[in-house]
Amino acid sequence: EQWSLRRRREAVVSTQSTGEEVYDRVYNAMYKAVERMLPCDCPSGVLLSGGLDSSLVAAFTRKILGPDHELHTFTIGLENAPDFKFARAVADHIGSIHHEFKYSLAEGIDLVPEVIR
Repeated sequence: EQWSLRRRREAVVSTQSTGEEVYDRVYNAMYKAVERMLPCDCPSGVLLSGGLDSSLVAAFTRKILGPDHELHTFTIGLENAPDFKFARAVADHIGSIHHEFKYSLAEGIDLVPEVIR
């Protein structure tokens, strides 16, 4: 059977679903999606922008792997971007080993030809 966004949405939400039911279904679907993608007994890493989606993935990863698992988070962006502050707050909250890679606007522009080969 071919994957269908409409069927997936209908499996999670119906017109008769309560808010709590929708929350539970979305939570469980996201949890299972993250769980399927995780490796076993090795350090793990998550790209963490500080936005809602990557923060949820990082939090689910920590929950699934447990507090003693070596979890790294990575934030990449322009220096002075507000994303770093939010990503750092999430990383502190979930207890990950956080790495930040910052670049200037000029460095970003210089890399465009190399990235878009």
